[in-house]
Amino acid sequence: MIKFSFFLFAVFFSLVSKGISQEIRNEVQALEYRGGDISMLLKYKELNQLFKSTHQSGNVLDVMKSKGCNFFRVRLFVNPNKQKSVIQDLDYVIKIAKILKKSKVKFLLDIHYSDTWADPGQQTIPAQWRHLSFDKLVKKVRGYTVKVMTRLKEENCFPHMVQVGNEITHGMLWPHGKIHAKEGGWKNFTELLKAGISGVRTVSEEIKVMVHMAPANTVKGTRHFFDSLKEYGVEYDLIGLSYYPWWHGNMDNLKEHIHASSVAQKKPFIIVECAYVYSQKDFGKSKFKQWKWGFTPEGQKQFVVELIDLIRETSLGVGIVWWYPESVKVKGLNSWNGGKSALFDIEGKALPALDSLGDY
Repeated sequence: MIKFSFFLFAVFFSLVSKGISQEIRNEVQALEYRGGDISMLLKYKELNQLFKSTHQSGNVLDVMKSKGCNFFRVRLFVNPNKQKSVIQDLDYVIKIAKILKKSKVKFLLDIHYSDTWADPGQQTIPAQWRHLSFDKLVKKVRGYTVKVMTRLKEENCFPHMVQVGNEITHGMLWPHGKIHAKEGGWKNFTELLKAGISGVRTVSEEIKVMVHMAPANTVKGTRHFFDSLKEYGVEYDLIGLSYYPWWHGNMDNLKEHIHASSVAQKKPFIIVECAYVYSQKDFGKSKFKQWKWGFTPEGQKQFVVELIDLIRETSLGVGIVWWYPESVKVKGLNSWNGGKSALFDIEGKALPALDSLGDY
């Protein structure tokens, strides 16, 4: 009888301990921001692409939200040509922003300050701004940002956070704001950056401002970038970093860049762009070298798990955003990496990585 009572106590204690451990694990491991860049939401809807999981079907937002995601990024171009994926003008963004608001999730606005893609290799000044002198360009950046933010406010779909520029590792609005230009350099770049930030703050002091860069070629370069922002008096709230292992190296390398940026500046950070493929089918095997996670759905999931663990290693890591999670192959649209870095398979079914992204 005594042994049986002890057995019952042991079982009860084990169950309670597991419950407490699970609660603690969730509390420790949850990231404040978890989601993806769903800038193509309306295009996939137009093409009648359905996304689904075991208990949910609909658009990419519906499924990702059902998996625990709560944070979604949408890019904004100044005057896009409406071709392929360069379709996100302000009217388009407002339509998605209203959907996000209705869904009660957080919205990250990514202002490119270009008519097309802005990234470390290109920061093309909008065509209608090319004739402006530098001083007038600074005023235009601030005025444009105020206009964007005011319109979002009027439409009752304010963002929770704003990126002022996209992957501005080498500056923005080239040639005026190119960091390594013979004239202007850091001074011009930071004036333009501060003008954009001022535009956000003019409309709302509450919205969080992010500075987003892809890690520099060296850790020293990343440290210099953020030290220079401080030197020139750029005030912002969060650091956004991109991480694609085929471009930015292994996670040990990423960890060093995090310490050179977020930890050094004592500012929270989000891995605001990341991706990994679940298959190499449909594109050349030489595109990526063999990574330890493997090119399988389970390998993609393990990549997410390890990346979230890395983000959590410092209390400054607050979020993760997957790049183009809905990029499945559909007729009439080019898919990035042949659709193999999406969080959905060729039939639109959610992959295991999405479970970990949303609720790990």
